[in-house]
Amino acid sequence: MTDEPTKPASPGKGRRGHNEGSIYQTKAGVWRGAVSLGYKPDGTPRRKYVSGRTRAEVNRKVTRLLSDDQRGIPVATDVPTVARFLTSWLEDVVKVERRPRTYKNCLSICNRHLIPALGRHPIDKLTAQHIQAMLSQKRTEGLKGSSIAAIRTVLRIALNQAVRWDMVSRNVAELTNPPKRETHKAKPLSPAEVSQFLDHISGHREEALYVVAVMLGLRQGEILGLSWDDVDFGKGTLHVHRQLQWSADKPRRALLVEPKTVRSTRYLPLPSDVVDALRRHRTRQLEERLLAGPHWHPELDLVFCSPTGTALDATALTRRFQATLAEAGLERRRFHDLRHTTGSFLTARKVHPRHVMEIMGHSQIATTMNTYAHVELDSLRDALAHVSEFYPKEAK
Repeated sequence: MTDEPTKPASPGKGRRGHNEGSIYQTKAGVWRGAVSLGYKPDGTPRRKYVSGRTRAEVNRKVTRLLSDDQRGIPVATDVPTVARFLTSWLEDVVKVERRPRTYKNCLSICNRHLIPALGRHPIDKLTAQHIQAMLSQKRTEGLKGSSIAAIRTVLRIALNQAVRWDMVSRNVAELTNPPKRETHKAKPLSPAEVSQFLDHISGHREEALYVVAVMLGLRQGEILGLSWDDVDFGKGTLHVHRQLQWSADKPRRALLVEPKTVRSTRYLPLPSDVVDALRRHRTRQLEERLLAGPHWHPELDLVFCSPTGTALDATALTRRFQATLAEAGLERRRFHDLRHTTGSFLTARKVHPRHVMEIMGHSQIATTMNTYAHVELDSLRDALAHVSEFYPKEAK
């Protein structure tokens, strides 16, 4: 298909002057607008093209471009490639407006997947077919559905910005089929396994960290982002309002950032076992601080840190946790399964879903209900098992 106007310009018309625009419909049915913005140093015209689904939409864009040009606001006339656009989007939008971890993840996806596969295309020539082929190729390369979905999501969000910047008329990533995600089944510890695990880590340097994880259900980033100002031994409360993240620049820096949702910020009462574990941990940490002397890093005053006061690396912590599980004779699990252990236990004990939601820091009660629906099903299964008592047993 061609993007030429359905009707050629009438012969004899003069060259379109500065600050004039035209609107036409292509043979493919797409409305386009062209705005004349003077001439380049070599004498060739400077034009800006926009497109849209309706004439009214294009007319609004043309009017805005003419207004910007008349007020002296620079109007970019060249169409960037996908690579150049993504680079600009990352630096001017994501890095400025999003959390460091989000920027780091988007940067990785763009550099590893999107730019190598799609970067050469002019952004206004990128099609849904290009994107779908790229997603299919990623599946062929062995990427999981969740990883492919993340690639599509980053591109979709980026192209939404391109639409707002009038670089494209529609988001073609939304026209592609989202990949099927693999569901990860949570594997919470049973009460017996919790006892076995806690017995094994008794006296361990990170005992208090695991006690907080199991008994309060905090996310890993929330645990690593706790400072001693968040712990009130007098009132027996814990203020959860930050997460630990690492900057994307090098050398990377530990940052304390606000949680994604308002519900994630919460005050939790501390059970006596947690208070005792934190007090022992505080004493041990003060001893480490004396030993470290001038090498201690007091900047963040973290509850859980290295022997010199620096922030803990989440990946390294997860490896140590899984090694500890193996030493305790327990099945391998994700660190996040400690959080599921808390939620599953509370649900099994018939704690009201609203209270579970508040403790876990879920943004919606539906999240709580959906996440721990399997616990309710187990309870219902046990209840229905009693129905069999009404049936006569076969004589032997």
